[in-house]
Amino acid sequence: MRNWWLIRFNRNFSMLMLAGILMFINQSGKAQNQKSSFFSTLFLEAKLHQSAIMAHHTEMWSLTDGIYTSYEISLVRQTTGRTSNAFLWKYPRYGISYHYSDFGGSPWLGEAHSVMPFVSLELWKSKRFLLDFRVLFGAGYFTRIYDPADNYKNRAISSHWNASVNFQLAGKIKLTEISDFMGGLSMLHLSNGTTRSPNFGLNIPGGFAGIAFKFSGKPISFQSPDSIQYKKGKQNIRLAFGMAQKELPDFYRQKFLVFHYEMAYTRYYNHTNRYILGLEASHDQSTALIVKKAGMVNDNALKLSKYSVVAGHEWMFSNFAINFSLGIYVYNPDEKNDFFFNKIGINYFLHKNLFTSLTLKSHYAKADYLALVLGLSF
Repeated sequence: MRNWWLIRFNRNFSMLMLAGILMFINQSGKAQNQKSSFFSTLFLEAKLHQSAIMAHHTEMWSLTDGIYTSYEISLVRQTTGRTSNAFLWKYPRYGISYHYSDFGGSPWLGEAHSVMPFVSLELWKSKRFLLDFRVLFGAGYFTRIYDPADNYKNRAISSHWNASVNFQLAGKIKLTEISDFMGGLSMLHLSNGTTRSPNFGLNIPGGFAGIAFKFSGKPISFQSPDSIQYKKGKQNIRLAFGMAQKELPDFYRQKFLVFHYEMAYTRYYNHTNRYILGLEASHDQSTALIVKKAGMVNDNALKLSKYSVVAGHEWMFSNFAINFSLGIYVYNPDEKNDFFFNKIGINYFLHKNLFTSLTLKSHYAKADYLALVLGLSF
């Protein structure tokens, strides 16, 4: 009889233990899929930059005395994977950054204030260390600009408002549950895309160090989306048209229109990135005057246009995309231009078949034009 009660007790106890384990697993699963509080995903970052302006023109040497300090503060949010795109990108961070510089007290450049939305992509991660790459794209305001009488040395910036593009490679070390130390390298570009001239633009490499604070000590709960959109192997054909307005130093304050056409093939090589191969043509109204000044006369619009082959790479973030491309001219009547050119653009997909973009085209470090583009993708 005693053995019968012992067997019954052991069986009941085993069932209770099994039920407890199942309840724990169930609750753990729920905890993992619980929605993180808004403040637990927010960070505040402060950075100190040590930078120097690249002298890609001899006139640039006189703008600053060398290495100078600038400051950056950012509001950052950690994604938690509730969307397919965030999950596939391994939970990127995004936010907005404010960057300030007085260029070491330069009387020619004055002060620059930049506001740039950004996205940070994880490259490598361990328990206490994170290596990421950040792309920032926004607008910058200069207090001092080129003036032929009062500020003739500043041939880099001739308009108060400019495009501001920044790339940052950062390593972050976890100090406490709510704080990180960071350090890394950056490259900042400021230019108006030759909408006003002269416009040498500023290319500013540097290093930075800073600290980040989490708004809440609550842990972030990473999730898996209900459905995942796998895109590897998907292909598209694009047709696009763009327009830009530019000025040239040789034709002071004279406006020229640029008409841009492109046809491209795109293919996803994984679920978030795709490569681009395309053909481009552009008709720049300033080319006729440049050719004429060189002693040649040509009124044929087709012969005054530029034709090129382009290869690029695009990072997709839901409806937004960041595009980097390198082009080679097949035909270019303007012999002052380099054989190669590069482009960086921000695309926004209004619909899966309709997109718009803002694209900056440059020859090495010299901006050519800033174009607004409308395109079809099918």
